[in-house]
Amino acid sequence: MSAPDDVRGHDGKWVFIAPVANLYLRDAVNGELRVDRVLFVSAKKLPRIRRRLRIPFPMSTWRHVCQETFKDAPSFAVIHHTGKPEELLPKCL
Repeated sequence: MSAPDDVRGHDGKWVFIAPVANLYLRDAVNGELRVDRVLFVSAKKLPRIRRRLRIPFPMSTWRHVCQETFKDAPSFAVIHHTGKPEELLPKCL
């Protein structure tokens, strides 16, 4: 996996979102669990809290692009980083 060519060398603030298989976050943790800098969020809750997570576009915008990867995931890992995507991607993965 790599960053698209048009953003690869740009410094900036980035939000990385990755599907997490077999992690079911229930009401006991309010659909969220933070471990260090990573926030694990229930798939049902993510669209409702996207602004709080500084995700600048609706979930429907990216879900159709990555439908196979993101469709069946019960939870997502969300992490924020600053820098160039080509340097940050290995850290986030």
